[in-house]
Amino acid sequence: MALRKINHQRRVISKTLVNIRRVRPGDIVEFKYTSDDIRDKNPLVFVLKKQGKVMHGLNLNYLREFRVQKLFEEPDYIRIQEGRVTRTMRGSLFKRLKFWSLVDQAYRTYSISKMSARINEIKYKTDEMLEIERKERRDANKL
Repeated sequence: MALRKINHQRRVISKTLVNIRRVRPGDIVEFKYTSDDIRDKNPLVFVLKKQGKVMHGLNLNYLREFRVQKLFEEPDYIRIQEGRVTRTMRGSLFKRLKFWSLVDQAYRTYSISKMSARINEIKYKTDEMLEIERKERRDANKL
């Protein structure tokens, strides 16, 4: 089955330039990728792990928004957001994804040497953030 690219740019809150050494599991990054026989030259990747010269991740451009939001419900991702994970613990995260069957089609490995030096860490707007925004807007309109 051919995968269709989905544009998630409307959910991107901000982009911050980072070095590949600072990228950790649970981060969402964007970069230019050059290789033979690739379909997505600018992947938006949810990082699962870095192993030597290879980064394993889920290309969000191949997932519908519903499936992307399921990643944010993963127990390991929630632990990271709550600050209950140290930097050294991050290497052992995301071994078993609760919603793997929903996201397995987007699994990719990326050679770090084929990634551009300009790697952007992405702050992504979750459904929870959207709900809070909507509630604040409704409250402001009531005044």
